[in-house]
Amino acid sequence: MVTNMNIEMKNWKTLDSKDKTFDFFEYQDKDWVLIIFFRGKFCGFCRKFLMKINDNINKFNRNNIKLLAISGDSKLSAAVLKAFLFLPFPNLPDENLKIADLFGVKTEEKDGKKFILPSLFLINPKHEISWAFKGNNYEDFPEVETLLEEIKKNYIVI
Repeated sequence: MVTNMNIEMKNWKTLDSKDKTFDFFEYQDKDWVLIIFFRGKFCGFCRKFLMKINDNINKFNRNNIKLLAISGDSKLSAAVLKAFLFLPFPNLPDENLKIADLFGVKTEEKDGKKFILPSLFLINPKHEISWAFKGNNYEDFPEVETLLEEIKKNYIVI
């Protein structure tokens, strides 16, 4: 589901995989941020999407779009995945799914386990959610080129 909006968001803080405080507004500064919610290190579809994002990192950097990945992983798993994929952007653990709950992307599966839906949020420099994509299941990430076209069409020239 794709949604265009301008919803103001409040700042939030969490601990990164090294137990350092991550302050979203401090990280964002005056730039755009694309938040990438994904299920976790175990999800092959999620890893593939993050690799495609990383392959296109220059297109995001050229336009001052910072990237931020968030999963339900533990601190260790988040750190391992960041290193394994050579991600040059933060990969935050959200083991208790508090950030996922804040964005409404937490889901419960049949066996009672809770996961994060694959979702994307484009946050503008005024700290507003300008565009969002929420998937319905683990494989619902858009193609990166489609994502870049959506950003280009609606917000920034890439």
